[in-house]
Amino acid sequence: MTSHNYITQFVDTDRIADAHIAKALGATNGIAWDIYLFYDSDEQWENGAATPHDWVHQLRPCSWAPVERLRCGDDLKAALRQQAHRMIENQ
Repeated sequence: MTSHNYITQFVDTDRIADAHIAKALGATNGIAWDIYLFYDSDEQWENGAATPHDWVHQLRPCSWAPVERLRCGDDLKAALRQQAHRMIENQ
């Protein structure tokens, strides 16, 4: 896990959290990987993953992840930057 003041990068090599995160995002049977989640700073995970404030993904094709949240390349960079600024401004 890598942390920076506002950003934490987490790699779930054993896929323990992946299924919980996918369920929080609405998947009935799946795993979440290659996704970017934004949580409020006071968000707590209780019995599983909390639903993020916002999120985008790079899952193609994926039956449960909405195509409206698909971002790649420069679109991904712009979406991450925009949401990070929004979250920081709202603190």
